[in-house]
Amino acid sequence: MLKKTYYLDDKEDFSNLIKIFRHKDSTKNKPTLINIHGGAWTLKNWVGYEPFYEYFAQHGFNVIGFSYPSLEDNFLFIDIVHHIFNVIHYLDANKERFNISFNNTFLAGDSAGGQLTLFVDALNRSKKLQDVFDVKPFKGYFKGLILNHPVCYLDEAANIKNHNILSKYVFKPSFLRMMFGKNYLANPHYFYSNPDIYLKMIDNYPQVFLLTSNGDIHYKDNSIKLKDSLAKLNFRLNYYYENDPNSRHVYNIAELNKEYSIKVNQEIIRFMRNLIV
Repeated sequence: MLKKTYYLDDKEDFSNLIKIFRHKDSTKNKPTLINIHGGAWTLKNWVGYEPFYEYFAQHGFNVIGFSYPSLEDNFLFIDIVHHIFNVIHYLDANKERFNISFNNTFLAGDSAGGQLTLFVDALNRSKKLQDVFDVKPFKGYFKGLILNHPVCYLDEAANIKNHNILSKYVFKPSFLRMMFGKNYLANPHYFYSNPDIYLKMIDNYPQVFLLTSNGDIHYKDNSIKLKDSLAKLNFRLNYYYENDPNSRHVYNIAELNKEYSIKVNQEIIRFMRNLIV
């Protein structure tokens, strides 16, 4: 296994960290998987993700993980989005140096990273959204998206079961202020972060693999709601639901060697290989 560390714009600090995982026999023509890690938009790097990245690298993919700004450091959602676009532009501009190809590239993310994955792809497909969020689109589109237990409905992301009043009047507004600023209701970034709005602003939908599970007691309803929305919009959707009650949130990363994790990770690999040209 080969691992190489780079830094966005060659600025060697932790917030700009980029790491590429590849099999020792890999070439630049191998397909590329860019992963946006989860962690409630507060986890700065991919702590605990290296075995997951290595697993996909061992199966023939160049896998890329990177740091991004954290809400805990007083960054906003827009700062995270800008950073992700900067990383993708940087990777594309340096693909020869990094020995990677963008001909067969997939974007993946788990939990909060799943929300960012779907949103970044839509943003790259919509001129209106690009104007609102002040980003420059990158070349081409991803072959497919892997949404691993995505939490895309932000109004519901801070809901705590059996605490409806606290969720509505304390947890939700506090979380949304962290994401979009004190006056979040007047912020267009908040308005356009709703998938039921931004997904209707694109007409060339990507192919999607969406995973959730019975054991994800906090967020599976959020993921299932997204699945229903994608189906109504006629997305090319591969939906995977793990019935095992022990299959907790992002179980296929946290419990990589479990039988049900191996099974779904192989399904993800099959999904990507079927789209490679």
